Amino acid sequence: MIEVEKKFTVPPSFEDVLARVGAVLVMEKEFLDSYYDFTDFKLSLQDCWLRERNNSWELKHRDKHSKSRSTTTDSYYEVDNEKEILRSVATYVSMDTSVKSVQEFVTGSRLRVFASFKTRRMRYEIDGLFIDLDSASFGYNVGEIEMMVGSKDDIAGAEIKIESLAKRLGINWKTKQHGKLGEYLYLNNPTLFKQLVESKVLRGK
Repeated sequence: MIEVEKKFTVPPSFEDVLARVGAVLVMEKEFLDSYYDFTDFKLSLQDCWLRERNNSWELKHRDKHSKSRSTTTDSYYEVDNEKEILRSVATYVSMDTSVKSVQEFVTGSRLRVFASFKTRRMRYEIDGLFIDLDSASFGYNVGEIEMMVGSKDDIAGAEIKIESLAKRLGINWKTKQHGKLGEYLYLNNPTLFKQLVESKVLRGK
């Protein structure tokens, strides 16, 4: 599946705005994310993000063959099946084909944690779209409108729906906000942050 998302700065009293447009709170949860990479960050510098969320492995990565990127939204493949994670990672780095689990790959390749933080999330739903309000343990708050699609051909349609909802919520559509990980690296690993900006994985501040 592909996640199409629009991150935004959460304005004051935003939960009242959500109530007025009819968004319904469908979930509250807390989770711990730990991001893994090689010492030279060969995954991250290719916009490929391997993380362990509450003891389960997940991967987010872009379409390697896409030459264009939206200036307002982000689109990532999201994978939580271990076989699919290994298959996807193998398109970015060389991998021993005998590896059977993500943990085996992480241990054998000596990947290390380069970012780790907790998040408290409140998720709302309206018109088939999700709105996440996240508070990270390092003091960063960010909102996100997202829609899951099954094909690259559906991304443009999802962006239209997200833009329409963003305008109803009073969100500046043209402004692109950093996600939690980008902000974490800006604050805690400025050297890597600079490399990611230079590689056009993240935008500068």
